[in-house]
Amino acid sequence: MDSLRTHLPKFLRSDWFIALIILLIFLASNGYHYGWDDQHLELPMLKSLIDHSLYQGDYYVESLKKNFTSFFFPILARLITVKQIPTVYFILFLLSRYFMFFWMFKLWRLLAENGSRAFWYIIAFIVMVRVDEFLYRTMSHEEFTLAFVFAGIYFFYKERFVLAAVILGIAANFHALYSLFPMVFIGSYLLWQNKKHGVKTLVQSVFFYAIFSLPFLIWTISTRFNKPPIIPIPGASDWLTLYKIACPQNFLLTPGAPLTMNLKEAIPYAVLAVIFLTNIFFNPRFIKDKKTQALCFSASILLFFCFLFSYVAPNKFALDLNLIRNIQFLSFFLMGYLLILLMETIENGPLWIGFILAIFLTLLKYGHPIEPIAIILILLTFTFVTISRRENKTPLQHTLLALTAVTFLAGIILIIYLQSTLPLRSFARINLGVILVLLTLIYCYETWARKNTSFGSLRKFFYVIPLVMFSFQFSYYHYTFDQPQNRQSGFWELQDQWEEMQRYVQQNTPKDAMLLVPYNMEMGGFRIFSERKIIACFRDCGIVGFDYNAALEWERRIKDIETFKVFPSEPYTLALQKAIFKYNVDYIVFMHYARPPSDNALLKHIYSNKIFSLYQVSRPHP
Repeated sequence: MDSLRTHLPKFLRSDWFIALIILLIFLASNGYHYGWDDQHLELPMLKSLIDHSLYQGDYYVESLKKNFTSFFFPILARLITVKQIPTVYFILFLLSRYFMFFWMFKLWRLLAENGSRAFWYIIAFIVMVRVDEFLYRTMSHEEFTLAFVFAGIYFFYKERFVLAAVILGIAANFHALYSLFPMVFIGSYLLWQNKKHGVKTLVQSVFFYAIFSLPFLIWTISTRFNKPPIIPIPGASDWLTLYKIACPQNFLLTPGAPLTMNLKEAIPYAVLAVIFLTNIFFNPRFIKDKKTQALCFSASILLFFCFLFSYVAPNKFALDLNLIRNIQFLSFFLMGYLLILLMETIENGPLWIGFILAIFLTLLKYGHPIEPIAIILILLTFTFVTISRRENKTPLQHTLLALTAVTFLAGIILIIYLQSTLPLRSFARINLGVILVLLTLIYCYETWARKNTSFGSLRKFFYVIPLVMFSFQFSYYHYTFDQPQNRQSGFWELQDQWEEMQRYVQQNTPKDAMLLVPYNMEMGGFRIFSERKIIACFRDCGIVGFDYNAALEWERRIKDIETFKVFPSEPYTLALQKAIFKYNVDYIVFMHYARPPSDNALLKHIYSNKIFSLYQVSRPHP
């Protein structure tokens, strides 16, 4: 009992317990979902590696097994059964998320030199300034690897460079890209600061990274050498045209999109530039942090190469590197430093500035177009305060001060107008109103408390209250969306019925059955629960990064069945004919409203749910 009394308080103050609290907040506000998104790619491949009788002849799964170089799946396939996958994935998700948050917290406690602010930044990261690729609600090899990646980044900041390189080298065997980019950051920093750390440290770090990533390197090199040559096919798309269709997410801007859409997509890059300027001019911690500056510089260079090899001199290998992912690291660090600056200024700066910055911090939650304006206003606030404090101002400084004030007021007016036009739910508007009222009450209390020194300060609540309220709002949304009565319409009903149809197919059709399904379901993944091969799905497009010949096959199949989709806009008779006579499908899943009016000699109705209908193809016996 005495031992418990001694160790329990220590545990409750430890990084381990804080990471657990962060994980619980993440689960309450975001949850977990099995069987969608990137799992469209990996679950069929994993199931096929475990049970070779599944997906035999599926062009997509077979190509992934040959070309997808992550040891996560071969290792897992040797340890578990197909039935154990959901449970094992959930356990791995919890462990991966826990350790990712653990290392994130340790990292920001190191950078902020304050555990409380580090904790609240991670909460802000979850519910406000999200970096979505770091916060998927599904389990994948990427989620598994991020725990290692942030451990490596933490030890980089601790200047244990060789240990960081070893951890990132191990991570490369599970997700090479998320391992490679931090290693580039480390190399850039060591190259820049070679007088401080020596060339030997750089050489050792690169050497140990290469050694521990060697299994992946050997596998990748052998796979590339063993690929069959690309044979030109009459009428097929050239690789760049196909790549733009298949993987638009690898480009800085959506290929072929209208100029207005491209300008909107460019806003996040401009926002990052504004955040960088705010940090480099007004954030003392950022100014002296050479590691983060090296990270920002090298990530920006990689994004420049992404632009260069996407639009100026297109290169398939460079596009396969998915250099645009560096946006995730830039957002994480730049926004983190900005929030730490806001927290410190709110706590220690003039009261009226703290109040204004608390409002702008709150507005960061509301995305485009309010978030960019709020960030610009934060920059203007620091600019105005800095210039106004200078004595004997020059005419130019007076002019800048006036322009800053005018722009600031214009931004406030624009935000008030935009906020009134946002399509917010009533609960979100109430939540925002409560936050603003509470911030105002704290301001009034602080104004009064300054005259009564016996009362403590509540200024920390300027940023705690918005984060707590938004955590509650996210948790409320997550809870209500998970209620059965709220999943009976729209996307969730469609997804639920899609998965229910897959489970029926898995239990009532042969393992070697081939199916035609609407190819453009948002989450795709019909293979996941059905454990059956299909002609093609639009989300199969990710294969273009691994096997171009398979991508050509994907293009052909999509063209053959492109009229057979969720909301058909034209007759799909030709698609049915090709599915039956070219691909020899055994079963067809129709949208319920577009199913055949009755059974016929070729199609026999088997099963229907609210949205989908399953038909068996009847073939004459030879």
